[in-house]
Amino acid sequence: MLANQVEPELVFAEKSVALKKALEAAVSRWIIVQFSNRVGPNYTSGLLASAEEVDTNVQRRLTEVFKLQALEQQQNPLQIIREELLCLNNFLQEAGVKTSERDEVQKQMYPNDHFDFSTITFSDFGDVAAEAGLHWGAAKAFVALNRES
Repeated sequence: MLANQVEPELVFAEKSVALKKALEAAVSRWIIVQFSNRVGPNYTSGLLASAEEVDTNVQRRLTEVFKLQALEQQQNPLQIIREELLCLNNFLQEAGVKTSERDEVQKQMYPNDHFDFSTITFSDFGDVAAEAGLHWGAAKAFVALNRES
């Protein structure tokens, strides 16, 4: 490798760390913003605890996935977040939060996604997360394009 060339996996690792940091606590903040005014006062502490649990699980799973080389990763960060958000279904329904209206395709593709979590993007978690997610995706593409044949 020439001195001025960049190692794609190193770039990817740096972008992975930046994305994980950008998402730290952002997921729980998003949950609280989205649902705090939709749950009754008896459910506020449960919402806060659930949001913290989701955030902790997202961070744990991102740590595990980001230990792998870029092309070995079978899940991307948004998949992980969406899966972890699904654990809110029962709590939100118990708290009386109205489920999202979804078309038949969404219902078929995501049968357990009662609150339309499948449509979230990095930008839902703020500008820093959106930029970090964009850089992460570009770095993963950089790895794929530069893999040795």
